[in-house]
Amino acid sequence: GYCNSTTHEWRDSCVGNRMGTLCGACKPGYSVSVTSSRCVKNDNCKPYWMFVYLARPTINLFFLALVPLGAKTEWKTFTYVLQIYPILTTNNWLRVISSAVGAQSLQFTGGSEKMDICTFPDMRMMHRLAFELLSSMSLIILAFFGFLVTLVIRTLMKRGETRGFTETDYLFREIEQRGNPKSPNAGAGTPQRWCATLISGGLWVFSAIVTLTLQLFRCVQIGGEKRMFLEGTSKCLEWNWIVITIICLLPLLIQLLRMILHSRKDSETARVSLLVLEACYREGFKWWEVVSVSRRTILVAAYVFLDSDLQALILFLLCQIFLFAHSAIRPMENERGNTLETFCLSALSLVSGAELLRSDSILSWSNIDQTVLDIVQACCIFSSFLGCIICSAFGHYPKAARVVGHLLDRLLCRKKRESSDSPLHLWNVNEDKR
Repeated sequence: GYCNSTTHEWRDSCVGNRMGTLCGACKPGYSVSVTSSRCVKNDNCKPYWMFVYLARPTINLFFLALVPLGAKTEWKTFTYVLQIYPILTTNNWLRVISSAVGAQSLQFTGGSEKMDICTFPDMRMMHRLAFELLSSMSLIILAFFGFLVTLVIRTLMKRGETRGFTETDYLFREIEQRGNPKSPNAGAGTPQRWCATLISGGLWVFSAIVTLTLQLFRCVQIGGEKRMFLEGTSKCLEWNWIVITIICLLPLLIQLLRMILHSRKDSETARVSLLVLEACYREGFKWWEVVSVSRRTILVAAYVFLDSDLQALILFLLCQIFLFAHSAIRPMENERGNTLETFCLSALSLVSGAELLRSDSILSWSNIDQTVLDIVQACCIFSSFLGCIICSAFGHYPKAARVVGHLLDRLLCRKKRESSDSPLHLWNVNEDKR
């Protein structure tokens, strides 16, 4: 936080070189840090950090475009864990992973001043949040630009405008034929691939955009007027509630997008886009991506608008509800996906439970070692990542899945039976074809 929680002089109520209402402003000659709530000297601000932030979405863009994973069950689960676990823990080192890849954007609490990064002199908190929001949205902007470019090239080629450029035409068609246009694996030079990348990129940075937007427009009542929560020296915008309402309704926009795409099923691009949103869910639950996005919105809203112990308690209860709902419904297309999702949701529940034990109301009467809680959270998070990697490997290498299935049969001392009765059915990549 910004305020001094220890015994102090009445004029020394702020920490981190801060001042003003709610300690929301930096002292003269200081700029807000990008990575923490502290303010650092303007002399320490380095503009080249801006290029580091802008390089992150560019790297993510090419990864999503060249390695089409948007429709994979393992990828959906991996991105969900990567976006949600940072809001469930206050451990700075665990948050670094998600922030580094742009899946979530949270400032570190406490920590060493060596972690503080400043981009521009006299930067305010509102400038910082707007800059990070632009950095997160740039992935969507770049993917949309790539989609438009490939769409224009395709249109010109169909009209024969590029007939004189035979080498370019040949290269484009060669790239296009590397994948099946009816799947997200279509060639990297096709509009279908870039449309799939656009949707995958939007889901990748969704939680970061929601978090930054809600923080940017959160207000509190002080002395008869509304002030920005993270920058108490600035008055609240009158239309801030409109932005917050739109953010909360984003899951409905996903459903609207599905309806539009279903109405244009004659389009190859629409079919590929639907695969990204629906391919990993079983019949009758193709709309489950709306639920997944809604879960992220609810958890992020609880993180932004609730404080202290109540925040930890509500996040813990929400994680239990989401785990129970998934275990009861099991919406994934195959058992491997359902098992992985259940495992990762259980891990997130343990992370939120450990954070609840870390809260002041519980620590006041218990002697729980903070290091133990850090270890538990780290094990839960990394085991989730490992589970996603293992399931993805089994999906790409069916022979490895069969070997594991036979090993499980022997370990459980069972006789060889049909594959449908074997533990192999948890990993069988061909299960959905039976």
